[in-house]
Formats: sequence, C-alpha cells, structure tokens
Amino acid sequence: MANRITEGPELLEPVIVARASAVLPAAGAFDSAPTEFAAPGVATMMLFVEYTEGAATGSVQIKVEMSHLSSGDEWFQEGLVDFDPTITAGADTDILVQKITRTFESQGATIEKIVIGPIPIERGAERIRIPCAELGVTATPGTTKVTAVLS
Repeated sequence: MANRITEGPELLEPVIVARASAVLPAAGAFDSAPTEFAAPGVATMMLFVEYTEGAATGSVQIKVEMSHLSSGDEWFQEGLVDFDPTITAGADTDILVQKITRTFESQGATIEKIVIGPIPIERGAERIRIPCAELGVTATPGTTKVTAVLS
C-alpha cells in the first residue's frame, strides 16, 4: 500500500504518494508494479505530478486504474464516454467509449509540476493505482513523482 501522509495542520484530505520520485521504466514500458492504495468511498482525486525529462522532448504517460476488488490483480483503466453522439431518426445511436491515458510533454530540462483533476472515481472502486511510462525519448526515461489527494 502507498505511503500515507498523516501529519501536518494543512492536511484536509488524505494525501497519498502514489508514485515515489524515480526514473521511469526503460523502453516506454509502464511501471510493472505500481503502488496501489485503498479508495472505498473516494469520490474524486487530484494528481500532483512532477516530471523531469531524461532527454530533450521527453514526456510522461499517466494511467489511472481502478479495481472493484479489495485484493488481487484485476484492474480496469479509466474510461471516457462520448455523451454527445449524433442522433438520427430511425437509426440506433452508437456512443463511443475509449480508455484514457494522460500525456504530459515537458517544456524544458528542469522539473515541471502540473495538477490533473479533479478525476471522478467510480462508485465501487476499492483500490487505485497510477502506472506511468516514458513516452517521449524511451531510451532515456525521465523521472516522475505522483501525489494523489483524495476526497
């Protein structure tokens, strides 16, 4: 389970170190064993992402995966539904659904910090994990840290 920050007067909501600061896996692979944390009753999540490119034009991909089970290895990637389909009289309507992967491309060699969210957490999610991968220069992966604030 993730490191939980539990002290400090500024703490208003649970704060989780979802990915400790470390170099991303080589060859563009996602983290093979991302940190997982409990999430029953969580409605939204904000991600505070720190990324330092390993080489010019580096970028990081971030996935949010959830499980409805309290243990095990059954994970589901966050999805996006197109709620604005074209409706034609006399024809069925197809609503598109796609998995979401967020990509952040660095603008320079120094550490960059971004906030992503709020991200809705589906009712029934028991656990969350946030695997990351180098997308830009996969031969020279950058360093990423992800902190999640749950509410």
